[in-house]
Amino acid sequence: MSAPRPEDMRAGYTGLFVALVLLGVIVMTVVTMTNRHFEAEGSHAEAEK
Repeated sequence: MSAPRPEDMRAGYTGLFVALVLLGVIVMTVVTMTNRHFEAEGSHAEAEK
């Protein structure tokens, strides 16, 4: 096992950081859409009463 070069380490950390950011954006989008969906369902239910 040879020690990884700094360039390889930097590329790995950059890829990991980008993956975490993309995952966070996807999670936030899903949560926002889910909240809007439930709010719309709730308003429809209240309007029917």
